[in-house]
Amino acid sequence: MYKTGTFNHGQGAVFIAATKLRTRKEPFIDIPLIDTQAAGALGEAGASGWIDTHFADRFMGAMMVGMIPDVAQAASGAAKSNKDNQTDYTANSRQAFADIAREAFANSVNIPPTLYKNQGEIITLIVGQDLDFSSIYKLKMVGTRR
Repeated sequence: MYKTGTFNHGQGAVFIAATKLRTRKEPFIDIPLIDTQAAGALGEAGASGWIDTHFADRFMGAMMVGMIPDVAQAASGAAKSNKDNQTDYTANSRQAFADIAREAFANSVNIPPTLYKNQGEIITLIVGQDLDFSSIYKLKMVGTRR
């Protein structure tokens, strides 16, 4: 069992606190862990992996919505060629689209990144106490050498 902390923009590793260790084969034995955290291959804090920053999700939608007022303005300019050039009938619509673009950007810019770690990949645990594996592993003397 484990619990992860928050993963924010600019971080390269996610911090994991493990609370229980379970053997892979029967009989399954749960070993409680106290003050145990995941570490990288060199002992640095946290577990690293592939980071998805969700760039397209965060910015592309807002850019597309932001382009709508420009397209509307270009279309209104083409439509005004044979009408009164002093009156802009599309100003309110363009302002509304600009407000929608700002709101869409504000809602999507704070999507947190996602760290992917392959299932079954080895991680290092730094434990806060001695672990007793005597119920799992037994050592036997095979013979004596002289």
